[in-house]
Amino acid sequence: MASLSMYYLGLWISEKRSRWLVKRVERFKLLFRLDLDKAREPFDRDEGRTVLLGQLLPGVGAWISLPVGIKRMPVRWRITVYGHLGSAS
Repeated sequence: MASLSMYYLGLWISEKRSRWLVKRVERFKLLFRLDLDKAREPFDRDEGRTVLLGQLLPGVGAWISLPVGIKRMPVRWRITVYGHLGSAS
């Protein structure tokens, strides 16, 4: 349930809004646009493995769905199946 809600939050935020939010937070030296680009690289290379690995890591499972929603990956197949695999481990 948390993965799906984070996925839909990512859909709502979109790439443009996420960059704007990071730009606003950058002044506090907590998160930088370079961090956003670095986090995006694994999704560009192999999105399926990145999502599955994120679902298997404790504490990351729900949060990995946020960038997945921003990338607009298909929810029907990948998010639900990988979410079930992650919760089974």
